[in-house]
Amino acid sequence: MNTKVVRAIDAYLDNKGLKETTPVDVGPYLEKRGILKDSSSRPGKPLRDLLRKGQIPNAYQNGNRWVIRRSNFKSQLKGSKTEVEEQTPVSTFKKVTLPIDVESG
Repeated sequence: MNTKVVRAIDAYLDNKGLKETTPVDVGPYLEKRGILKDSSSRPGKPLRDLLRKGQIPNAYQNGNRWVIRRSNFKSQLKGSKTEVEEQTPVSTFKKVTLPIDVESG
């Protein structure tokens, strides 16, 4: 995982008040901050390469388009260093069997 890129994407989303972004939209932001150089001929390509390698959490493809949501990282300042704690969302799905009334109908 590329923590520096993930944190920058989170900052971008927070600053813009967005829930999600795309590599093309956030690419110039990352380049401007010296975090990830974007491609002038194929905007967003360097970030898409990281996404394909699974280095950016909370990203998915909608058709051919990558969508990146805010990560679940929580920064905690302890002493003079910053620790990053990954919080995995917990999904609780239960299999439910519904009774079927076979006599009506």
